[in-house]
Amino acid sequence: MVAITVAFGLWPRGYNFVNETRHTSDARAIKFGRYGLVYSRPFVPERFFQSNEFSLEMAFEPAPVNSGGFKSILMIHNGHDLDQFMVGQWKSWIIAMNGDDYNTSRRLPRISARVRPGKRVRFFTLVSSPKSTRVYIDGILKREIHGQPFLHIPKGKARLLIGNSVYGVNGWNGAIYGLAFYNRSLSRSEVREHYRQWHKEDSLKFARHFDPVFLYLFSKDSFSRQVKDLGIAGKDLEDPRIMPVFKMKFFTLRTDFSTVGPVFFKDILINFLGFMPIGFASMLFVYGTGWFSFRKAALISILFSFSLSLFIEFCQAWLPSRNSDILDLIFNTMGAAAGIGLYRLREIFEERRSQAQPAQKVDHRFMGRRS
Repeated sequence: MVAITVAFGLWPRGYNFVNETRHTSDARAIKFGRYGLVYSRPFVPERFFQSNEFSLEMAFEPAPVNSGGFKSILMIHNGHDLDQFMVGQWKSWIIAMNGDDYNTSRRLPRISARVRPGKRVRFFTLVSSPKSTRVYIDGILKREIHGQPFLHIPKGKARLLIGNSVYGVNGWNGAIYGLAFYNRSLSRSEVREHYRQWHKEDSLKFARHFDPVFLYLFSKDSFSRQVKDLGIAGKDLEDPRIMPVFKMKFFTLRTDFSTVGPVFFKDILINFLGFMPIGFASMLFVYGTGWFSFRKAALISILFSFSLSLFIEFCQAWLPSRNSDILDLIFNTMGAAAGIGLYRLREIFEERRSQAQPAQKVDHRFMGRRS
């Protein structure tokens, strides 16, 4: 029973330990699956980005609008979620921000633009300048926020990740054709000219003439297990056969219940009912030895069930398809306690039945003598 519980708790649920990256049918881009990721080796952004002024250009095909919650298209992560720079997709919106305020609960500043659904390659430009932050789609200004720049490239040792987050749970199901980072702000005329050149050449190769920090082309002829960086940073991207997880979340606690639905309550019920047999069986074994009182046996059973759940939740942090959740630990333990309660009810029922059976035998014996 314990083995079945552990196996069920650590079942990968669709995660096959293979990095889900492949080329599109036209071989011009890399397509990401739910568990797909390419990434750079650690670098120091301050060497290339010495101010909050920067620009980003990306040719991409958005993910379907029904692909789930917030998905990470690209991220520069320095080990601190609150400082990370990321561009992600939520439904039909492309969003750029620093931090991990995916559900806007902390109201951290961000900038976004909407792209129409459908299989169409778009040219996305983000410009952070001293006076404003701007987003363009296909060379057309979609959003501008005036004032001091609120976006920045994080400092310290960092990685560039494309297609997923450091946790491996924000997989983006889109395709990317090319990516360029500049350590200056592009002017409006430059943005329009770069879009025209991309549209004409169907490639970001032209960006080499404008000294980008990073420049990646994802066509099949330039991409194998590594994506060559054609920019000044020289930070090639790795495409491993097994998707790595760079940071694990251990025993997270849900604080936002605005999206609670049937799936959430189904998980609670499974966690509760799944550990009831564990509590019952462990009590049956421990109390059945006759070495402990009922209270001590119950305490040992609770500690065993808690430790088993703790082990499962700890291991789940290493699986991108599973969540290491404190609520799971709580409801597993409560389910075990309910199983101990069922064992106690069974004991009470057995005691009453054993007390009733002798009286019935005596009655039958007297009835036989009278006859």
